[in-house]
Formats: sequence, C-alpha cells, structure tokens
Amino acid sequence: MPVERAMPPTSRPLGEYLACSRDYIEEALGRQGAVSDFDLRRRIGEILLEAGAVGLEDLLGAVERQRTVRLRACSLFSGLGDRELARLAAVFQEVTIPAGESFIRQDERDPCLYVIAAGTCKVFRTDEAGHEIPLARVFPGEPVGEMGYFDDGVRSASVRAVDVVQCLRATYDDLTDVFESLPAVAAAFMEVITRRLRSTNLLYQQNQYQLGVGDARPAAIAGLLDLARVRDLEGGIDRLLVRMVHSASRLMDAERASLFLVDPASGELWSKVAQGEDVHEIRVPVGSGVVGWCVEHNDLANVEEAYGDARFNADVDRRTGYRTRTVLCAPVRGSAGRVLGAVQVINKHVGVFTEDDESLLRAFAAQAAIAVENVNLFRDVVRGYRRMAGLLEVATEVGRSRDVLGLVVRLGRLLPALFECERGRLLVLDADGETLWCAGPVLDDDPPITRYSRARLVAGEVARSRETVNLPDVYEDERFDPELDREEDWRTRSLLLAPVIDESDRVFGIVELANRVEGVFEDEDVALLKAIVAHLRATVLVNGWQTPAGTSAPGRGR
Repeated sequence: MPVERAMPPTSRPLGEYLACSRDYIEEALGRQGAVSDFDLRRRIGEILLEAGAVGLEDLLGAVERQRTVRLRACSLFSGLGDRELARLAAVFQEVTIPAGESFIRQDERDPCLYVIAAGTCKVFRTDEAGHEIPLARVFPGEPVGEMGYFDDGVRSASVRAVDVVQCLRATYDDLTDVFESLPAVAAAFMEVITRRLRSTNLLYQQNQYQLGVGDARPAAIAGLLDLARVRDLEGGIDRLLVRMVHSASRLMDAERASLFLVDPASGELWSKVAQGEDVHEIRVPVGSGVVGWCVEHNDLANVEEAYGDARFNADVDRRTGYRTRTVLCAPVRGSAGRVLGAVQVINKHVGVFTEDDESLLRAFAAQAAIAVENVNLFRDVVRGYRRMAGLLEVATEVGRSRDVLGLVVRLGRLLPALFECERGRLLVLDADGETLWCAGPVLDDDPPITRYSRARLVAGEVARSRETVNLPDVYEDERFDPELDREEDWRTRSLLLAPVIDESDRVFGIVELANRVEGVFEDEDVALLKAIVAHLRATVLVNGWQTPAGTSAPGRGR
C-alpha cells in the first residue's frame, strides 16, 4: 500500500479545526468548487456558517486556532508562547492568491508581511531588458516581505504564486503595535531578520565574484553602471539604516537613537544616523563616552543614571543643550568579529532600560552590522566597476591624443574623477632632465602651462628612483617642499606618484595624484595607477613621443 504523507500543519484546512460533521464540510467544499471564477469563491467558513453547520463563536475559535498553528510553523515566530501567538493571530488575515498572480511587485510599496500557509511562491527581479532573474522559492511556513518592514514597504523584488497560495497577511503598522507591547515578539523577529541578512550578504558576495570574472567588455560595464540605479540602491540601504534606528527608538520607548560607525581614517566614531531636531554629525574618540567605551571594550552598556556614571561624557549635552538621563548602547560587530561601531538609545520615557531592551538592542546591532557590511560591500563593488569603466575611458582618451600637450590636458581632466582625488596630472620631464611641466585640465586652444624645478618636487625624486611613491601625509616627508603650497595657495595632504618610461628606457614623465577626497591612497589605487602608467608607456612607445617634446612648452616657472 502506498504510504500516505502527513499534511503539513500550515496546510491543514479550516474544517479540521471545526467540530462539525464531515458530510457538511464535503458539501460546503462542493458548493465552493462549483464556482468557476476564482475571485468569486466564498470561504468555506462562510458557507458553513450560512448553512447553520457551525456557530459564529465556534467559527472564530477555529480560525484563531488555524492562524496560531500557521504562525507557529513560521520561522519568525516559532519560538513564541501561546500568549504571544494569540496576540499575533489577531492582526493577521487570511488571503488566497490564484496561481500565476504576482502579489508583490518590484519597486512598488506594499506595507505588509505575508506568511505562506499552503502553496509555493517564486521570488524574482526584473532587469531593464525585462528579463526575470529568479532569486528564491518560498514554501509553506516561510515569511515573505519581512525585509520591507525596515524600508517603508518598498519592494526590491517581485513574488508570484506558482500554484494556489494560502497565506496570512498583516500590515507593518499592526506588527509594530504588537512589537511595542510584546518585546519577545520583536526580538524573535529581529533574530530571523539578522540571519536572513547574513545569508543575503553571502549570496551577494558570490554573485559579485561571478560578475567580477565575467564579461568585462566596455558595453557590458556600461550596462552595469547605471548611475541613477546605483544612487537608488545606495539611498535604499541608507534608508534601511535610518528606519532601523528609528524602529529601535520606538520599540524601546526611547527619545533618541543613533548609529555610530568607526572611521577607519581617523579612528573616531561618527554618527551615521541621529534622531532628533537638527542633529548634525557627532564625532567622538574611541574610548570617550558610553558609546566609545562600548566600542573599545566590545561590550554592552546599560547606564541608569548618565551623570552618575564615569563613562558618560557630558560635552555633547553641553554643546546641544540636551539632557541625557539613561543610556543603552551595544557594539555593532562585523562577520569577522571586528567592531564596526555601536547602536545607542537614549532616555527611556518611563523608568530605565530593561533586560528585554538589552535583548532587542543586541538584535538591532546584529542587523545593523549586516546592513553596514552590505553598504560597504555594495559600494566597493560599484567603485570597482566605476574604476574599470574609468580605466577604459582613460585608454580611449589617451588613444585620441595626437601630441604630448593633448595627452597632459586630457589626463588632468580624467584622473581626479577616476581616483576620487582633488588633483591628478601628468608632469612631463624636459630633455634637460631638470625641469618638469604640466598643463591645466581645461581643454582649450591655450591651456595654462606651469614649469617646476625637478629638485622642488617629490616627482623629481620619483624620476630619479623610478619607483612608485605613496605619501599619506606629505608634511611628514622631507622630500616635500611646503613652500610650493604657499606659492600656489593650496594645501597638499597626500600624494601618489608613478613614473612613465619612454621607448629609450628613460623617464618620460610622472603621474601625480594629490589629496584623496576620503582618507588616503590605498593599495587598490596603487594597482590602478600602475595599470594606467603601463598603458601610457605603450602609448608613448607607439607614438614615438620623446621627452624633448616638452622643451618648447611655454609657461611660468617654479
């Protein structure tokens, strides 16, 4: 005999929760199935109630028991007790979705959470060409739309019913009411969200690796670099962080909440999100204040009286006129255990922060860590593609140059944007070997040209050593002449330089980059510069340009 499979608890029909005869249920099912139009079908409970087979109280009780079983089978709520599940069941409603219908649509707002009870769903994204990119399958017991809670319900993907799908649906506003009254529900929700973010992060890294070793033709890169879409995605991730912190404040009944991140360049903590009236960026040293202590010791801090705690720094209160009473702060730890920053909530409206609040804040901190890592990963990937496209643009522009002056001018225009620095230029070495010159980045008939004594520039030393030089702080290096800054009314902070060698194995010129906009020049900047220098060398060799080309260049000397 064939073995009969047990029906999943989420798929058990309402009739199994009702104390009425099977004959009534089968008759009701027959009446329901007789209606051909799916949208016109009545629910079996309505049919049984109309026929007098069940009473209203019995029907409502059966519906609540069915919802509770279905919610308990969902990973978001599986660890909750009967009290919490009963409270949740009251805000969910049953929804039936026909096969083939997309009930969540990409880029549209739908402020609801769904829990699949029966049937299967397909999650997919649609690219600009209209192609569907499958992302996942969703089965009974799994949630759909939980990530939208932190992004105002704007959907990043579409969801379609593969077959007839029965599900439960609740609005985010109703869920928030439950979270505020039952912290255990909010903590369970956050724990599952964190796991989902972490798995999404790993999948994202795998996908980006596959993209990185794939098609690198200019057309393919241009397709990847839809800058408007990039801004939308970056803004979406930032909005996620903002909503997360605001949610932490609301769920813990606090006046304010902030996310502080570690600035790798300065080692300081700076406020990424601050809640309140006209709050500007706040910077504090690691180790200073409660948030600095939290990051330095990689530990949670629950302060019941701020001005009575030695860790509290009252300077921010004095600057802003705000009065801090209670503080709860948790470190934001990355996947490798590195502390990325801290989430801090201030001033519980009633009383002090409790153990339930601590559990909630740890959950928010874990989610913030994944979101921050996704921000960094996404921007690194975008930056890599931008640089690849920029390198292709440099190669194209260099190829169009018919003389050295045109080459110098074009590079002066392209290099700053490519390396995200304040100045980028090619300094050409004259035939005498003692003078370097460059032209302004403005492409016109008479670009301004400036000459420098080789002995006054770090580029002159690079011409001698023929090595790439990276100076994070030029004023700490004896090769830099600060008098040049005063003459040009400019402030040099950092430099990255590399020599270009001509066909006679002599130094043709030096590519000089100055003042990285964020931080200092890093290893990837060095690698990109070497790639550009290699291309410049090939261009110089092909065109047969010699260093004496600069001897006729007019201009002012330095």
